[in-house]
This record gives sequence, structure tokens and C-alpha cells, in this order.
Amino acid sequence: SDSTLLAPEEVHLRPKGDIKANSERTDTDKKHARRLLKHKLKLKSKATPKTTNPEEEEKEEKRTLLKKLGKMKNVRIEKADKNRSSEKTGRSSTKFFQQLQQSTLTNPTTKRRHSDQTTVTDSKRLKL
Repeated sequence: SDSTLLAPEEVHLRPKGDIKANSERTDTDKKHARRLLKHKLKLKSKATPKTTNPEEEEKEEKRTLLKKLGKMKNVRIEKADKNRSSEKTGRSSTKFFQQLQQSTLTNPTTKRRHSDQTTVTDSKRLKL
């Protein structure tokens, strides 16, 4: 194969810089290695999905979309009012009046009769 004819540097990537023992490493070398390790761990954690619950995944997708929208220009994000439900806002006027008609047919209101007896107020009960 071609690898037998190539130089070792062409087959394997040569490490940059000199190889040092732990006792020879300076503070900056140690910090650099630590940063590299943290960077690799972050990439690994991003690659693996954290949540397996579909509801949590959906919420996470919404959060990421809101973050992306927030960074865009000329975009205003309005928060949904929790008091309003989604089915109330989606109603049409005909549906509303049909439901109103149905509720009046099922629960008729009865008129109150005025009592024939007129209440006579005593003069003693009145505060003067």
C-alpha cells in the first residue's frame, strides 16, 4: 500500500510542540490543557441528548426558538396570557352564539314574581 512508501509524518499527524512531563509543564500549559478538556466535554454533552421525555424536548425546542427569535432584528415576542385559554381565542362568532343559544335553551331563566303584598315599613325601624 501507499503507507509503506510514505514518511511517518505523512501517515500520522505529528503532535505540535514538544512533549513535556507533568513536572515540566508551566501554569499556562496546565490551564491550556484544562480548557481543551472542558471544551471537549462541552462538545460531548451537546452531542448526547439530555432529555428523553418528549414534553421536555418540546419545551427545550421552544426555548431555543425563542432565543433565536430574540436575536433577530425587527421581531417582538409577546408573552401569552395564562388567563386566556387557546380554545377561547380560536372561537368564531357563530360558534360562540350557537353555544349561547344552547345554554339558554337548556337553562331557561325564570322571572321573579312581584309579591302582591307591599311591605309596610314601620316608622320605628326608620332611622331619623
